[in-house]
Parts: sequence; C-alpha cells; structure tokens
Amino acid sequence: MAVTRMETGKFWPFFMLIWPLLWSVQGATAASVDKANLVAGKWVTCPNSVSLHVLCYQGQEPSLAKMFQSTFVELKGPAGAGWSVYLGNSAAEVEASYKGQQSVWSWFSSQSQGPTEVQMTPFNSSCIGVSSQKSAVEARLVLLHISYYRLATCLAGIFLLFLAPKLARSKICHYFTGVSFGMLASALIVSILLWRIFPKKGLAMSLMVGGWMVGVYFLGLAYENARQIMNEYRGHVAAYILVTGLISFFAVHRFGPVSNPRTLDCIQWTLQIIAGVLILLSSHFLEGSVAVLFLSLAIYNFPARWSATVTTFIRRKIFRPQHKFISPEEYEAQGASETEKALKELREFCSSPQSNPWKLQLSLSNPQRFARFVEGESHLENDEILQYNTISWDEEDVLTEDEDY
Repeated sequence: MAVTRMETGKFWPFFMLIWPLLWSVQGATAASVDKANLVAGKWVTCPNSVSLHVLCYQGQEPSLAKMFQSTFVELKGPAGAGWSVYLGNSAAEVEASYKGQQSVWSWFSSQSQGPTEVQMTPFNSSCIGVSSQKSAVEARLVLLHISYYRLATCLAGIFLLFLAPKLARSKICHYFTGVSFGMLASALIVSILLWRIFPKKGLAMSLMVGGWMVGVYFLGLAYENARQIMNEYRGHVAAYILVTGLISFFAVHRFGPVSNPRTLDCIQWTLQIIAGVLILLSSHFLEGSVAVLFLSLAIYNFPARWSATVTTFIRRKIFRPQHKFISPEEYEAQGASETEKALKELREFCSSPQSNPWKLQLSLSNPQRFARFVEGESHLENDEILQYNTISWDEEDVLTEDEDY
C-alpha cells in the first residue's frame, strides 16, 4: 500500500523529536575522551574531533594568606562555535555527568555557545569537561591571587555585622528595604500573570521528554530574553522601575517605619545573619571564613567595660600624647587671658534673662558690687589686690632665704 505525501508529513514531528535522541545515543556509545591538566596562564586546545575533553586542576594547599584566591577557566572559540561544559571533582565524575546528560536537549545545548568562564575551587582537585561539535575550543586556567570581589564581600559582611543595630533602626534603611521589596513584589506579580497566560501542556510535555535539561534550557532562554529587553527597551524598564519605586516609597511613607522593639530586633538579627552568610561565602577556604566569622562575633560581643580598658591602655602606651611645657612667663600670660575670657563669659551670662538676675541679687551679700561687675568694673577691690601683692612678696622673700641656706 502506497503512502501518500500527506500521510508521510504526519510523521515529521516524530522524526524531529527522535532524531536528536538517536544522535545523542550514538554520541554516548562512541564517545572519545581526552584528558589534560590545567596550568595557570597556559592555553589548552580542545579539537572537535574528540567528543569530550576532561581538564583537571590539582589545587593547592589552603592558608590564610591565600584566603581570597580565586580560579576560573576561560573558554573561547570562533564565532558561531557551540560547546557544553560538565563539572565534577574528578575525571570519572565528569565522564559520568557527560553520559548522564546525553538526552534530547543535549543536542540543542551543544548548538549554542556555552559559558565563557567556569569557576573552580583553588584548594581542591576539580575537573571540567568540554564538548564541542562544530569547531575547536581553547581553555585557560586563570589564577587570581586576590579576588577583590571576594575581599569586598568579606568586608561588607563584617561592616554589616557591626552596623546592623544602627541600620535596623535607621529610617533610610527602612525606606530602601521597602522600596526594593515593592519593586521585587511587582516583578513577581507580573511573572505570575505571564505564567497563567503561558500554555502549560507543551512545557510539561517538554519536561517529561527532555528531563531537567529542558528547564536549564528555558532558564537560559529567559535570561537571554531579559538581557535583550534591558538593552532594547531601556526607557520602558527605567519607567517601570521609577513608577514601582515611587509607589513603594509612598506606601512606606504612609504606614511609617517600624517602631516595635521586637520587630526591630528581628530586623537586626536578620541583617546579622546575612552578614554571617556573606563572610562564609567570601572565600573557598571555609575554615578561614569560619575563623573570621567567630573572631568578628567575639569582638562584637566583647564587654564594653573591657573594651574601654583596652582602648585606654592602647592610647596611653602606644598613642601617648606629647606634652609641651611652657615657661613661667607664658603660664602667667595664658592664665591672665583665660581669666579675662572667663570673666567676659560670666558677665554675658549674668546679663542674660537665663540667669534670673533679680533672684540672684537676693542671694548675694553685696548686690552693688555684683552690679558694678556686670557693668564692666573689676571683680576685685583695691584692698584685695593690695593684700594679694603683699602675700606674693612675702612668699618670694621666704623662698630667697631658703635658697641662701
């Protein structure tokens, strides 16, 4: 019985679905593997004649001096080249991951350009697998002795740990958090609405056939679409952010910042938990990150009385102030100028309504003398000046006689 062209056309979707599967099975059964070690700064060529290239890095001994080191593998290929990357702690794990992911959608993933940078742990043995079908791919290990991103993450965690009590009670922090939460919530609502419009039967069938690789493919597709929207519709995105930000700001301003002490404590503890997570994730050297976290917590919970004692000791012993001695003439001139300055301030205060001059005069034994002082006359009588000078001369005579003996 002859098969018409229309009947043959009904089988095309089936063949389009089964052909990548057959291709992947054939590739998995006849896969050739090449292994090589990565050296910092040297390029390794991965030709497309080999199905899988396994590149391994042996790692190095961890230490506090290398705490913020970072390593990654840089991949590059000609325009239009596509490759897939598989991760593992050993070459065997990479090969197992390569064989396990040979499904329908592995063919589609090999047709698109893979990641250009793959992070690796600098202190543990790790391997990556590179599979390219179109052209050769070059790989190079890049070793950063100090990753400023990780260092900034650790410092941000430490500062957030110590500033959490002030930030939790800061109005600026509440407004910033409220506006950010409002913008994220609005984006989540838009995503839910789009999900309800999107057909679910086709997506569910694709997940059943292709497995979790389909989810990875759609996530990558969504990321590329979001980046394209950000580049081509910057004005619309900026307007959306501005409108949602203003609405969130008005909502926070209407209801006011948080004032409940227990709620403020919860906000403070949440910020400190985030600070601890930042410190732990700032380095591949987990033991060093834990040590930094415990040291920061110990300093934060150090008793205030002991801290004041240590600070005073450091100031007195290490940052001791330099004292400058003055001559007797400078001492007398400084005493006279400071006395005159203090008397002027006292006259201004007594002349002001704050001093309540009528009530003050009732408590004085000589109100007339006080009134003359406020008007600008001397605060000493002539008899007092004469007596002071006489006593000064007598003391000088006594000192002179002692020196003669």
